[in-house]
Amino acid sequence: MFRRFSSAQDALKAQADDLKCSERARKWGMADSAKKWQDSADRAMGEFLRITQEEHDHEHGKDR
Repeated sequence: MFRRFSSAQDALKAQADDLKCSERARKWGMADSAKKWQDSADRAMGEFLRITQEEHDHEHGKDR
């Protein structure tokens, strides 16, 4: 699943929600589901970092 985020805050919230789902799945012994949620959380964190870097670069005149 690929999601687009409109802001770094949205990506960070999605990452936190996905981590909660991963932990819940792990608790219930659903290892495959937990891995998928963890992967989704990792992608959301990557998007958070990408968006944050773009915002930083824009603010400091380092547009690509």
